Amino acid sequence: MLKSGKFSARAPAAVPLYPYQKRWVMDDSRFKLAVKSTQIGFSFAAALEAVLDCLDKRTLWIVLSRGDRQSLEFMQKVQQHTKALRIIGSVLGTSFFDETTIRKREIKFPNGSRIIALPANPDTARGYTGNMILDEFAFHQQDREIWAAAFGRISRGNLKLRVISTPNGHRGKFFELAQEAGLADGAGDPLQAASDKIPGVKRKLPDWRARANRSAQQWSGHWCDVHEAVRQGCPIDTQALRQAIGDTETWQQEYECVFHSDRENYIPIDLLVECEHPQATVSLPADWQPSPNRECYFGYDVGRVHDLAVVAVVEKVGDVFWTRALIEMPQTKFSAQEKALSDLVPFCLRGAVDATGLGKEMAERLAEKFAGRVEPVTFTAAVKHEMAIRMKRHFEERTLRIPDNRPLRRDLNAVKRIVTSAGNIRFDAERTADGHADRFWALALALHAAGHGSLAAPAQGTLDSDPEWYEPQERHSVYDKEVEETGSQKLASRSQESEVRINPGPATVLPSDFLDFCLLTSYFHLLTPAGGIA
Repeated sequence: MLKSGKFSARAPAAVPLYPYQKRWVMDDSRFKLAVKSTQIGFSFAAALEAVLDCLDKRTLWIVLSRGDRQSLEFMQKVQQHTKALRIIGSVLGTSFFDETTIRKREIKFPNGSRIIALPANPDTARGYTGNMILDEFAFHQQDREIWAAAFGRISRGNLKLRVISTPNGHRGKFFELAQEAGLADGAGDPLQAASDKIPGVKRKLPDWRARANRSAQQWSGHWCDVHEAVRQGCPIDTQALRQAIGDTETWQQEYECVFHSDRENYIPIDLLVECEHPQATVSLPADWQPSPNRECYFGYDVGRVHDLAVVAVVEKVGDVFWTRALIEMPQTKFSAQEKALSDLVPFCLRGAVDATGLGKEMAERLAEKFAGRVEPVTFTAAVKHEMAIRMKRHFEERTLRIPDNRPLRRDLNAVKRIVTSAGNIRFDAERTADGHADRFWALALALHAAGHGSLAAPAQGTLDSDPEWYEPQERHSVYDKEVEETGSQKLASRSQESEVRINPGPATVLPSDFLDFCLLTSYFHLLTPAGGIA
């Protein structure tokens, strides 16, 4: 039995939570939805809520993540919380956590409560009846089937459903839920709690101990992008991270909670118009001659019958690339195309040639003929991603000038950024009688050749929405080795001042005041800015 005494609620928090994490854990609504940035610790908060609910009563939580690795990552957070509470339990004299079984995918508490984490599919969703967490739901395959199965499993009693994800385009059930909750276009006008006025939740939350009756159809919406997380204490260097990613759309969707259209024009028409200039040309001037002072590059998109063969030439003047030529060769024999390229290559420092499909042989011949000047480029999804990002960056930074040419403008605006059902990103355009955005790719190849080693390579493909928890500076988690070694001593010292008397109980029964003590001493120490209890 612990000695009773005066307990100080202002003791340093063992596991500090950021305000948006606290709001999630304190919100006991039956249905909760979160649109959030990646890497800000929402899975950490969701895992904590499940653990505390399991300690409060006998229950079952099923966590469905987008894949096997993600489900194991979520389970690690559950295990961390359980191990932290075990330290507290040992100090308070209860053997409850000694009988807790921790497995790779399941934790079973002595009171019969369990938490199970599995990769998401309709069969696993139907396999259990209990509270459910759909983690990174926007990225689930067969999301509608999973949704139907999951909702069917929690329909009885007061079982809870948590839906958490980073946006993944205008597709799927998660986007529909976010739209219905008013979270698809940002946080809107979030109602703020009078005590701390922290944004990020769509309505004022009840007191954390209250158990108000709510409509079964009422969703409690939470929204937090990376900027809001940083304002609330999460230590992320957004400027460095933004520069490292490079891709505006990926940054907006992964970190700023923007639902981009699955098929939207990648380069807006207004960017194109702002970069048009009368001194940019579609054909080389008659008196144009190679010179050591000229820094020219070319890109060659190969075509024969269905697609247009296009060569784009750009010249770098200062920090700006000027379009000097767009040589179009509709249904032109390869021998004639090769001759045209052979006449052009000496004018340029370097060039990139489409080596995909029928362009492979042409690219190899030119590379052999002009060793060191011609780079064959195979159009993989990753390569097209990199080239599209590079070109858009030039338009955004106004470092590219193009002629006022309607076919070029049409091709540049035709390429769309497409998010597949698997969450991958590809760039493509509709095939028309005028080609397949061939001028776009010719110009992109020219800029690729010019940017050889001069532009930092942006992130390729998609970011795993694999949130991690960041600790505020100058605070430590009980998971740190140093704190684990001394945690019992620190908690024992705090308990000497406590007014709460904890009586040890059987291994299958948690002392009635255990959660109160835990919440006061660690997880919920920061319920108010002053450090007291709200």
